[in-house]
Amino acid sequence: MIGFLTVAAVTAGLYLLGENEARKSELKESTSETTVTTPNRPAPVMQAAKTRTTTPVSPQDSLTAMVKGMKLKSPPTISDSTCGQFTFLVKSDGSYQFYKWNGTQWTVDKSGQGTSLFGNNFMKVQMADATGDTVNDFIITLPTWDLLKSDPKPLSGAVFASIDCKWDWRTFKTTYGGSYYQLDNLFWDSSSKKIVAGDEVTNMDAADYDGNRRTQQRFFVFNAKAKKFLLSPGTPPKKPTPQITSTTEPLLKPPAVALEEANYQCGTKLFDVLDAYNIRNLDPQNIAKTWFNNSDYKFRVGKTPIEISKPITNACATAAKSKISQVTETAENSCSFVSRKELARAYGLPTSSSRNKIAAAVAKDFLPRFKSLVIAACLRKMQGP
Repeated sequence: MIGFLTVAAVTAGLYLLGENEARKSELKESTSETTVTTPNRPAPVMQAAKTRTTTPVSPQDSLTAMVKGMKLKSPPTISDSTCGQFTFLVKSDGSYQFYKWNGTQWTVDKSGQGTSLFGNNFMKVQMADATGDTVNDFIITLPTWDLLKSDPKPLSGAVFASIDCKWDWRTFKTTYGGSYYQLDNLFWDSSSKKIVAGDEVTNMDAADYDGNRRTQQRFFVFNAKAKKFLLSPGTPPKKPTPQITSTTEPLLKPPAVALEEANYQCGTKLFDVLDAYNIRNLDPQNIAKTWFNNSDYKFRVGKTPIEISKPITNACATAAKSKISQVTETAENSCSFVSRKELARAYGLPTSSSRNKIAAAVAKDFLPRFKSLVIAACLRKMQGP
């Protein structure tokens, strides 16, 4: 009995073991059938952020855009060199603005604006290499030095040029005795590559002095050492001078050359002016008024001529006063250097001569028209009773 049970138990154990192994096999097959194989995926690639690129704006395109809507008297041009790119714009009101290209936009350049030479009288601008250094300069057209009248008049001009990368107004050395920023009938002669302008003629004497500036066309060439335009040999071509045909707005500022002329005529050439107009009253304002009214320096300014004549007559009066002061100072020095008796002896007079007689003798060394002025100065400074 016990043996039977043992065999039965063993038989049952073997059965259960076989059944357990069968279930494991089924489970393995089931797991094998339901497993999903995941394919290998490449790692995500990080893309760089997109950068916004801008197309550089050319100086010409930027200039075209900048002047759009502006009222200009001349088309804008660009002077290009190793020193940079520049443009000179003349506006409808007669003012100008100078610009420099900074690589991205046009910015205002203050070169040449340290002094106001011409006021708002600019008319047009032309570009040419006036100084001969391969850099294009700006040749400016201005009204004549006697401004605008009812009749057409020739124009004058000036040159705004770059020397060693420095832009400024350049002067002209003339035979008239000075340097000027502005000359009459100035233009660029493309065939000779020279500036042509009216140079003042100097062969005038007091006999035929009439107060007018006389000019003839001359070549001017820039001298790098002197940094100014000098006269050049040769006969310039005869070209028609631009004319002013009409004007609706009077100019209320005198050009600088008119003020220079007033200083020259009423200062350096004062004695000639006094003789030419037979001026006896040496009051500076009287001299200036007489000179202005009898010369060719008239300015049409509509109903307000005083706005033009006043600064010019004031310049003349200031120059005349300075010249007369030199005469007075010379007279005072002559009469104060020695005692009254020695002064009388120096002029061949008895030492007992009166102060007035001695002063009158001193005055003979001066122009007759200065007699009363010299006598008064001498009496003030004469030593001794």
